[in-house]
Amino acid sequence: MEKQISETQIMVGDIVHLETGNQVPADGPFLSGQSLKVNESSLGDPTPNFVEVDCNLNPFLFSRTNVIDGSARMLVTAVGMDTRWGNEKSSTNHNKKTPLQARVHNLETSAKRKVCFTVAFLVLVVSLARLFSGNTKNGDGSIVFIGGKTNVAHNFYYITEIIAVTLVTDLDSFSWVVKICLAHSIKRMMGGKVFIPEFLACETLGSVSTIVTDKAAASMLKGSRQFEECLKAGVNIKMVTEEDISAATTRATECGILQPNQDKNIGAVIAGEEFRNYTPEERREKVDGILVMAQCSPLDKLLMVKCLKQKGHVIAVAGNLTDDVLSEADVRISMRIQGDCLIGKERSDTVTMDDNFDSVMMVLKQGRSILNNTQKHIQFQFTATVLSLLNSFFSITTASWSPNIDKKVVYTLVQLIWVNQIMGSFAAMAFGTEQPGEELMEKPPVDRSQPLVTNIMWRNMAAQVVYQIVILEILDFRGQSIFQVNDEVNDTMRFVVLIFFPVFNMFNARKLDEKNIFTGIRKNRVFIAIVATIIVLEVVMVELLHQFMSFERLDWLQWMVCIGVSFASWPIGLVVKFVPVPDKPFPSFLGLFLTLFKFKPDSQTIPRSN
Repeated sequence: MEKQISETQIMVGDIVHLETGNQVPADGPFLSGQSLKVNESSLGDPTPNFVEVDCNLNPFLFSRTNVIDGSARMLVTAVGMDTRWGNEKSSTNHNKKTPLQARVHNLETSAKRKVCFTVAFLVLVVSLARLFSGNTKNGDGSIVFIGGKTNVAHNFYYITEIIAVTLVTDLDSFSWVVKICLAHSIKRMMGGKVFIPEFLACETLGSVSTIVTDKAAASMLKGSRQFEECLKAGVNIKMVTEEDISAATTRATECGILQPNQDKNIGAVIAGEEFRNYTPEERREKVDGILVMAQCSPLDKLLMVKCLKQKGHVIAVAGNLTDDVLSEADVRISMRIQGDCLIGKERSDTVTMDDNFDSVMMVLKQGRSILNNTQKHIQFQFTATVLSLLNSFFSITTASWSPNIDKKVVYTLVQLIWVNQIMGSFAAMAFGTEQPGEELMEKPPVDRSQPLVTNIMWRNMAAQVVYQIVILEILDFRGQSIFQVNDEVNDTMRFVVLIFFPVFNMFNARKLDEKNIFTGIRKNRVFIAIVATIIVLEVVMVELLHQFMSFERLDWLQWMVCIGVSFASWPIGLVVKFVPVPDKPFPSFLGLFLTLFKFKPDSQTIPRSN
């Protein structure tokens, strides 16, 4: 029994009938046919590579090749990423970093090498100065270092422990969160009938500011509602067509691109020849106002795309446009209308499997969420890392005790490992699985030249770090007298607060500038599960494993104090969001800081996905 099915439904063992003009959907042997010739240029050679396929000399067909003559029947033996094309694609992309991954890696490497190593050096210098000056003492009050009398092995152990404390901080979760975001975004797109042949395009989709479409793809717009949603999201739609001005105006009005009588507005509808005859300066001046370009040649379409890119737009093209236009665009979107693919999938970055323009909007939203979720994690992890580094710096450099294997230093190591390793990994999962909110489509796309760490993030991080380090130092120096507890209980309370601060701050980081930090939280069950897991593990460590961790159990009042001071980070996070920040990246000391430590978010140029 023969029936017509979608390419995505083809399975191993199926027999596929091929005709001239078809694209081979899978790998498999030739069964029967007449004068079959295919173009195998999609397998790696950019020049046309016409091959004759028969049962004897060349009996195998490969996915993504095109039938240029004849007809045949083939047996499917491999589909998807198991095909030859899939294997080549997988090996090509295996070690390739996305533009966002490259930016995050640069930030991560710079922070680790400069900030963490600088703190490590300062801690080591101050600690050694205190040691050799006689300001570090044993538990009984005796001086640790006395020239010519102190055990060398003991001092070596002391120095080793200090170095271990200062170097344990890790920022590798920065890279992990990008991978998790990509994986979950692609998974959601596939569930929404969208196929992503080129995963590098996922990030670029989030920056798209203009969609250039032909008349067929424009027909997917279901009236002015979808067009207005695009404008609300800062995305302009421009239709280019070979039709005359009258027919193009009618079609654009039906699709919602033009409002009734809008064609009378100067510049909204234009002929390709008129646009071509403009000077380059006139094109750049008028191109933003053009919604429909009629009677246009392939050269006119290419001129429009180039002109838009010169003005800083990120361009997505949709429809049956020429190779020059497709190559010039940043993203190529292929749409299916009643089973027909408007752009060859081998040239597409994104393929929508239905005829609904909402799928395109969903793809743009998922693309924006990748950057947004990454920034959430960066804000959270930077805050936790700086807090733990400052806390360790003050704890080690101001303490008069000598570290030993079962007390202070091991306690500090537990703090850092728990906060920076486990919390970093957990947080990467929590933020990486965050679903995009509608607020992402209520503002323009983020310019790819904008810094990865924004002014809003600097403001939020500064407020939390200042508050949290003040509380921790109060507990360190005055906790015993304030709460009337011994040293062991006070240390345990500091440990609990040090963990609860990041837990509460995870909620603050969910919304970088939105006041309500709980919006959409029920949709992210992973986030809720991770927060619950961290809290349970913290309670277990203190209440059940306290003997192994050199902690003391806390009573309910002490637990409430720890929760209360940590909870205060929520109202502080709310209040600080009312503090305005400049649109341009912070100059002066922050700019100097970024330059000093070689953070170069502003100078990063994001390559388009080809």
